[in-house]
Amino acid sequence: MPRKTPNPRPMKRKLHGTHQADSRATLTPKGSTAITGFGLNYTYELLRRGLIPSIVVGKRHFIPRSALMRWLDSCGGELPKTA
Repeated sequence: MPRKTPNPRPMKRKLHGTHQADSRATLTPKGSTAITGFGLNYTYELLRRGLIPSIVVGKRHFIPRSALMRWLDSCGGELPKTA
């Protein structure tokens, strides 16, 4: 049986989750959870209520990293409660 040779070109990895949060100016709701520590459902609830600053394109939310950091600083440890 012939030996298999290793693939000379390694596969490129896609950015997901915390990797996305490290390098982009805007974040998806999922990417923002790595910074905030919030759950994804809570993040979407805050976006629906307009509490987290975001840019909406179609149905997608993009959260500017700098605006998110300012928003977190302005909360002063008091996070909004969901209904």
